[in-house]
Amino acid sequence: VAEAPAPPTLPPDVELEAALAALAARAASLDGDPRPFFTDLTHAAKRFLERHLGEPVLEWTTFETVRRLRELGAEPPREAALPELLAGADRVKFGRAGATHDEAGRALASARHLLAWGRVRMAARAAAEKAAERAAAKGEAKAAGRAK
Repeated sequence: VAEAPAPPTLPPDVELEAALAALAARAASLDGDPRPFFTDLTHAAKRFLERHLGEPVLEWTTFETVRRLRELGAEPPREAALPELLAGADRVKFGRAGATHDEAGRALASARHLLAWGRVRMAARAAAEKAAERAAAKGEAKAAGRAK
């Protein structure tokens, strides 16, 4: 019996957007232990970066993530506050610090800025690829014309 094909994977930005919507609902009622919220938020942000950049971001520590993105020239803008987002989440996840609704809201806002930055990069990459394809097709057409 053939197995059913796996459902198509969502694009990285759509996946992050859905995760942020679900997390926003959770942030509104953030009571008790905030670690699961911050764990899921940082996982979603790092998974987006991993899928968008093709780098093993989920395997990196906060320090490695910030440093390697800078080295790759893929550091998100200051508005995304990625170092603060990751370090703040680390304090909650590993230092057992508490977190308020406002802190959760700020972390979500940072992740939304990360999403917006990623979408701009994705659109620029798609435009560059399309321009390269057009240039290649134009070059092939010229070569075919000369061969006649």
